[in-house]
Amino acid sequence: MADEKGNSAGAPLYGVSLAVMGTLITALGNHLIVKGHALAKKQENQRSTLFLIAGNVCVVLLGTVLGLSALAYAPQSVISPLGGLTVVWNLALATLPLFGAVKPKAEEFVYTLITLVGMAIVVAMGPQSHGRKASFYMLVRPTFVFVVLSYAAIIGWLHSAKSEDKSFRRIAAGAIGAMVGGLSNVFAKSAVEFYSGNQVKSESNDYITFYMIIVIALGLALSQLMLLNSALANFTAVQVIPIYQTTLCIAATVSGGIAFDEFRDMTLVQGICFVAGVMISALGVLLSALRGSTAQIHQDK
Repeated sequence: MADEKGNSAGAPLYGVSLAVMGTLITALGNHLIVKGHALAKKQENQRSTLFLIAGNVCVVLLGTVLGLSALAYAPQSVISPLGGLTVVWNLALATLPLFGAVKPKAEEFVYTLITLVGMAIVVAMGPQSHGRKASFYMLVRPTFVFVVLSYAAIIGWLHSAKSEDKSFRRIAAGAIGAMVGGLSNVFAKSAVEFYSGNQVKSESNDYITFYMIIVIALGLALSQLMLLNSALANFTAVQVIPIYQTTLCIAATVSGGIAFDEFRDMTLVQGICFVAGVMISALGVLLSALRGSTAQIHQDK
């Protein structure tokens, strides 16, 4: 049953389910890729190739499709924090014999619980409607333009600060890639809204806008990947990943809510609880990422 805005009552829950499944598939893909590289070092080339192919299919294809599909059913401000579930799945999958049968420490369970509590609050108290549907006219609305210009200003400031302040470089290195990723999510959400709303018609502004958004989203996604790899080439994972994941979680959540007016129907209490949930989720992701990155450095040594 749909409301007066055209939002199905069960759509947000369906979108959340797709997002959760997407994070699980992505985490599985990450483990398969790591396993593939480990097998390659042992000269087990045939098995290595199979693991690498399977891992990349999970991350690049299945995880991406599920993530984009989730945006068609639930607000971006609800879906974005769920990306932190990847660290939860990473912990769970690491306990499997195939991936090393790692025994998690007590603090890792605590960090996972913090993350899950925060995400439960986000899903329960977050916006239940998409706000405004994507259209040519929405993309020139003040709020959407404000989000894009804010991203550009923050990215420019981070780049400038990174160049001038050596002590700030590692923070900026992780944050810049995350900000670009957050902006990429905004355009990806717009493209999904266009397609799901059947607004793509030839010889119309929306038709031209749709493909323009696709090009921008792909360009931003590629830039995000390049920036993250550049950051990891210059700094350790423990210096980059926590900043990257936390910034991406918060930036994508806030920008989605503003750009698509997803916050407009929220009450004051709902808004306070939602913000608290996002912050708790980000804290859990940050602590988990710090713990995971530190463990990886010790393992490498």
